[in-house]
Amino acid sequence: MKDSSSNSLSQEQADNFIKAPKYLVSDHQTTKYNFAQLSESVNFDLSDRISEEKYVLDINRRRIELTKNTFQNRVRRDIILVRLDTQDDIRHHKNPDGEKIYGSHIHIYSERYNDKQAYPLTKIGIDDGDNYFEMLLKFLNFCNIRDLNIINDEGLFNDTTG
Repeated sequence: MKDSSSNSLSQEQADNFIKAPKYLVSDHQTTKYNFAQLSESVNFDLSDRISEEKYVLDINRRRIELTKNTFQNRVRRDIILVRLDTQDDIRHHKNPDGEKIYGSHIHIYSERYNDKQAYPLTKIGIDDGDNYFEMLLKFLNFCNIRDLNIINDEGLFNDTTG
């Protein structure tokens, strides 16, 4: 069920976008953020410093449920390359082939399913005992997002400059 929209990528393009080193654009480099609190969300503009491609890192904890988090890396504004969803183990994601992935999971772009296919978090080295901040750091590493020492794990997003 490949998405036939103009927002589709070849698998080679998607793999290259995921592997490309990505860095914060200058607008974010002077602000420090604490890791997201329950109702907070932040988006970071990224660049690979080589091409004209622009990326976005989204960190979203704006849900009422304490266990719901979404970390995603996008390219070309709206193409999701990688998305990590945390949720209770009783909830599941249903893949296009009908397979159910229970609990937290990772979506990795595929030419066939775009971002609809999910996998267990172990696919990118996340362990059951990892907390949300550790998951975020491993997600950033998998997506090759660099220079994100502006995020710490003190519990909420704040501008700590000035």
